[in-house]
Amino acid sequence: MEKQEKLQEVGSYLENGDTNPVTERSIIDDGKASNDIGYRIALYLSITEDAWSDEYDKTGTYTDEEGEQAYIPKGFKVSLSPYQNKINNGLVIKQGSTGDEYVWIKVPKEILENKISDEDIEGALKEYTKEYREEGYEDTWYQGCGLTQEKYNELKSKMLQSIKNNGGFYIARFEAGLENPKTSGNTSETVDSLQTTNGLPKSQIDKYPYNYITCNQAQNLIQKLELEDNTGSLMFGLQWDLVCKFLETSQAKTKPQIKESSIEIGNYLDSEFILTHGKYLTNNTNTWKEATKENPVLKEKNTKALLTTGASKTNVINNIYDLAGNTRELTLEKSNDISNPITLRGGYFEENSSLSKRENVGINENNTNTSYRITIF
Repeated sequence: MEKQEKLQEVGSYLENGDTNPVTERSIIDDGKASNDIGYRIALYLSITEDAWSDEYDKTGTYTDEEGEQAYIPKGFKVSLSPYQNKINNGLVIKQGSTGDEYVWIKVPKEILENKISDEDIEGALKEYTKEYREEGYEDTWYQGCGLTQEKYNELKSKMLQSIKNNGGFYIARFEAGLENPKTSGNTSETVDSLQTTNGLPKSQIDKYPYNYITCNQAQNLIQKLELEDNTGSLMFGLQWDLVCKFLETSQAKTKPQIKESSIEIGNYLDSEFILTHGKYLTNNTNTWKEATKENPVLKEKNTKALLTTGASKTNVINNIYDLAGNTRELTLEKSNDISNPITLRGGYFEENSSLSKRENVGINENNTNTSYRITIF
């Protein structure tokens, strides 16, 4: 029997509106035509993510259509994409000279009202993020963080005062990336040598993870970035907690998704998603393979897969890629474990974990599953 296709129509002028409302469907044979059948054209708006404002020639203020504000550093552009230019969705900016992208983390100014000293600001922020804090971890100087105690305290003060004055801060949209993959690390290698061999870290899509690096090396590489009047650094633990709180209050993700299990929103052992671009390593092999739209790849449960930066849009939250999983990220937060003072956040591709997770390791930790993320303020 010949298969006959069916089409659908909505009510016409020959029918009563109360018996055939606009939401009702009816079935007709393929090929039927009559004076009560017409059609309507739908126009689909093509949105490109590669549309930007002019470069800011001095530090300025951006106001989105909802009236929310963020400061824009000198030398940066603001995304014109409707998916990326709203502050509560994660405002995206790009440095004109490098192409590195960052996302604004909003912090409500009212919680810091009348707070002037560093101690008062930090106390208010700790209270605001208390669900994501953990006993035994503090933003306190430690040997091996890449800074002297004096420089650490200066940097922390600048971070706190910047949040107070600007109502937030920026973090890299992507994990620190490289043009070419690293396959080993040397804990005694100088920062100048690392820069010559591997380059400075990038916050761009489709880069290889800047892994096999110590906290000391990562912090000093970031400080070589040219950021005009701003300061670059590894993230403080309090900043990571503020990111978690921002994702919660903006309703991007729920508290359990952030704090308890982030398998559905990150690259973990039992995560499952489809890759249509980017590169990946599976089950500890040394050969990077590529996924494309023409040849997509299913990352299955119980599969270890390290990804290039931003490879999967499944793992993006408020325009930030791979906060949950892929690599553990170095921070300037100190653990009270004397032998393992370095605090890592976010979990990685060989385990099942959460975005807010903390893990502490020694100062010489450097391997394939540990990388970092830049913050600027």
